[in-house]
Amino acid sequence: MTTHYPTCEICAPLQGRVYSISGKDKRFPPLSQAFKNGYHNVHPNCRHSVHAWIEDLQDPEELQQALDDGGKPFEDLRPEEEKKLYNEQQSQNRRARDDRRQYERYKERLGEDAPKTFSAFRRMKKAGGERWEDLQYYYRYKGDRPTYCVKIDRDLEKLGITEKGKAFPADNAFEVKSWRVHATNKLTASGLGKDVALSWKNGAKIAFRHYPEPNTLLNYYHEDGIIEIKEIDGRVQTIVTPADFGSRTIAILEAIQKHVK
Repeated sequence: MTTHYPTCEICAPLQGRVYSISGKDKRFPPLSQAFKNGYHNVHPNCRHSVHAWIEDLQDPEELQQALDDGGKPFEDLRPEEEKKLYNEQQSQNRRARDDRRQYERYKERLGEDAPKTFSAFRRMKKAGGERWEDLQYYYRYKGDRPTYCVKIDRDLEKLGITEKGKAFPADNAFEVKSWRVHATNKLTASGLGKDVALSWKNGAKIAFRHYPEPNTLLNYYHEDGIIEIKEIDGRVQTIVTPADFGSRTIAILEAIQKHVK
């Protein structure tokens, strides 16, 4: 049987020996002693292998070495340094497997917005920092939305803008059924008609949904204006013209322009 360094506590007593295939040659331990667990190797994921050892092809020194090795007790005689190194390697392997499973989950949810390769994913995770935190945010909050919507949320959250709710692709076909007096008064004061405000809705790419239900508000953002509609009854609550855009509104529009193509 081959020898590997470092090795585990199962293989340590078994490796480097010559075994008798039939078990009849009492000079060597029977092969069944190493393969007694029913696996094709010593244990699952074992690196060891067995090769033919022909006595007639060995010189006297090699034969004596095989006899000496075969007579050693079946005990784990690894030094502490080897045990420590093996445990460290196993920890690294477990982390790699866990990272691989995590990467597959991220790819499934984020698609092209996930790192292109597993190596890139691990480098990003190891480095930490803002890029890794952003990626975790996208994975956690994406749900059924396109990733660009979550990216908008993330950018705005960094700016402290959270009061508008979550970004969704605008449902331009959503039907407006009525108007609050406040909304029509604002239109009149601005010299605009309802058709203009509706064009903002129809041309918007993003609508922010502000919870809780059943009073969810839909805020359709367009560079020419904003229209806010109550989702449950299709009633326009208010409108905002560019003359009233503040710094926060401008930041929202910039985030939309950045992420929505």
